[in-house]
Amino acid sequence: MKFNLPEHTSLKFSEDLEGNTDGSIEAVDENGDSLFAIGVPWALDANGNKLTTYYRINGDTITQVVEHKNAAKYPVVADPSIKFSGWFKSGSWGTTNAKSGTGAWSGTKKITYLHLVPTDAFKISCVTSLANSETANSFRSTSWSIVKNKFKSSKKWKNEKSLKTQYYCHTNLLAAKGLKYGKWNINIEPARPNVSLATCAKYGCNP
Repeated sequence: MKFNLPEHTSLKFSEDLEGNTDGSIEAVDENGDSLFAIGVPWALDANGNKLTTYYRINGDTITQVVEHKNAAKYPVVADPSIKFSGWFKSGSWGTTNAKSGTGAWSGTKKITYLHLVPTDAFKISCVTSLANSETANSFRSTSWSIVKNKFKSSKKWKNEKSLKTQYYCHTNLLAAKGLKYGKWNINIEPARPNVSLATCAKYGCNP
């Protein structure tokens, strides 16, 4: 699979906040922002049995390798999916009274937050990708890049590492709650401290 990539764009394996990969791939620009993502590869034999498969990247070309010599039955089917973005109904800045879960400040203070309202497509992608651990890195990274690209020029966009960790935490939490959860909104706040994803989750994504 060869891509006609824009100048200064490259292909890389998607990573989570700890640098772990899941086999999915992103196309990123010179700033590291994700343009699109390709989900974790899969392959089945004619009986529906899963086969070991993975991608190789060579410049602007991706090759899907399928270990099919021991396949129970041919033909083998492999079909990587490319996911493009467009997952938010709206996004806006606001202020609210908030309390830090980590003792970063004492008491309650008024802080700025970014309020994101996901579309139904986002909800489905979030649940299927994260709850099933299939395209988790590419989904989170690509959707995060959409948010970053739209709002990073704002003077309110600060402490990006903390914003990203909060965002990842919220997508994990929403995926776990499922599609029937009634509060599918994401609030991320620049004033919150930069902590690990585990610590962020410990405080309900509000460290």
